[in-house]
Amino acid sequence: PLESVPQSTIAKFAGTTNAPAITKDSPVTAERAHYFDAGITQKIMEGWNVGLDGFYKSSHSLLDEGQFGSALVLSSFNYERGRQYGGEFTTNYDHGPFSAYGNVGYIWARGISWSSAQFLFDPAEFKFVKYRSIGPAAGGRVCRSTGVAGDPLTYYAATAAGGSRICCSIGASRGGHARPDCDSVWICFAISARCLTAIVF
Repeated sequence: PLESVPQSTIAKFAGTTNAPAITKDSPVTAERAHYFDAGITQKIMEGWNVGLDGFYKSSHSLLDEGQFGSALVLSSFNYERGRQYGGEFTTNYDHGPFSAYGNVGYIWARGISWSSAQFLFDPAEFKFVKYRSIGPAAGGRVCRSTGVAGDPLTYYAATAAGGSRICCSIGASRGGHARPDCDSVWICFAISARCLTAIVF
């Protein structure tokens, strides 16, 4: 991976057309963080429970990864500092022959100033991020999932990227389907309007 390239190797490209605009290459380090979490669960009625959970995380050397150039492997790097917070609402129902569950989660994340593998970045972007917080690639936002507890192979999921998915094989490949009669379907949305086509995996 690119983050494993040593500083000595980068120096060898000085004066060539392959020299990076930024020659600094601090090593990627482990993330350190203070993490706080609290939650409650309430029984609404017989068989029906709901829960609410929230967290806050303050990070030093926040880890992230990105795809640089034509590389097929994601490369890791650090933000100098980072903050994340979010919450999750869960509910489950189990009464008689019927049982189901569902949850909705939200996360907000920001990092400031890239502090490792600096040679991967464009100088203008590097300067911009030096004093501004931006959302890391793994920033999250909102995702939802639900399923029927009596059928553990099936789940439904929706993400902030604008899609809804039903899967009957716990995410397994088509060849590994436990129920070959059920395909995974991805339905995309754009600006509050459903796309006319659906891609079947």
